[in-house]
Amino acid sequence: MLVFTYNYKYRISDMPQAILPKRAGQVVPGFNGKTIDGEDYIFSSKKSEKTLVIFWASWCAPCAEETPSLIEMAKRNSKWQIIAISNDTSRKEILDFLKIFPQMRQENIILLWDAGREIAGRYGVEGIPESFLIDNKGQLIKKFIGSVDWNKY
Repeated sequence: MLVFTYNYKYRISDMPQAILPKRAGQVVPGFNGKTIDGEDYIFSSKKSEKTLVIFWASWCAPCAEETPSLIEMAKRNSKWQIIAISNDTSRKEILDFLKIFPQMRQENIILLWDAGREIAGRYGVEGIPESFLIDNKGQLIKKFIGSVDWNKY
């Protein structure tokens, strides 16, 4: 498995109040953000059976590698919400990626843009892709580091 690392540690030190979810059962931090369409978004794990928060970027080869299985997993698990948080530096990069994977725009996938990496800092993300599977009580079920074959979920 290849993991593309991009160091976010400088953001963690800026946010001493951050809850860094590492073990199953820990409560994950809430966050606010903007969708790639500019709409406000407030995180709530109570909106669905399970939530997958995934940090990615268009220039990350392992992120692109796992995208087809992520899309299929979202279709199979329509009661889940998938929050795909892009760490790209421009909206154009995200939109170009979506031209390759237009199926990322489905009802249970929310596309956020975290250009300043504030959300990534709150989650202690040190490389991408990095994902967090969360139950409807806001507790971490599992943390994934690197590309995942989402066909198993």
